Amino acid sequence: MMDYVEFIKFIKQNYCQDCSVVVFGGSYAGMLAAWMRMKYPHVVDIAHAASAPIYYYRNRQNFDIGIFYKIVTKNYEMHSTNCPNVIREAFRRLTSYSQTPMAPISFLSQYFNTCTPIKKYQDIALLMDYINVAYSYLAMINYPYPTSFLKNVTAWPANSSCIPLDKVTPNSNDEILFSAIKESITYYYNFNNKTACN
Repeated sequence: MMDYVEFIKFIKQNYCQDCSVVVFGGSYAGMLAAWMRMKYPHVVDIAHAASAPIYYYRNRQNFDIGIFYKIVTKNYEMHSTNCPNVIREAFRRLTSYSQTPMAPISFLSQYFNTCTPIKKYQDIALLMDYINVAYSYLAMINYPYPTSFLKNVTAWPANSSCIPLDKVTPNSNDEILFSAIKESITYYYNFNNKTACN
């Protein structure tokens, strides 16, 4: 931020001494904009911070490390309570399989249609990260119109990703549950059906 302070001072000294300074940004850039105004009010006149979770860092002693995922979960709960329950169950089962040395894991490649076969128990953690990224980003870009700045997605992509999960329950067998999760995350990874595998 100090680089910007020096740059702003240079611009004002050489080009526009009486100009107001407005900083803006979204997400992380929004946090920087807000912090610029808070830390350098004598340099920055106005800050517009969109989607800037600056209060996420407000009280580090009582910091809830899971708050982001609680917010993501609320996004899916707005569609239905079944949707996040099915996702939780899928993660619960994958975690259990990753910790059970004798669990059969070859079937996961088939259910998730992975391009690279899942051969080791450590690969399940990578699969879980892959699923987690999809649901996190779908919640963050759950706009009422199609977008393409991260991936090509439909309008309300998080809500749409719940549609395949509406057809199953947390008690469904592995094939039905994991196949529904695979279909659900295609709303992020493969919305235009351009790739044959995940």
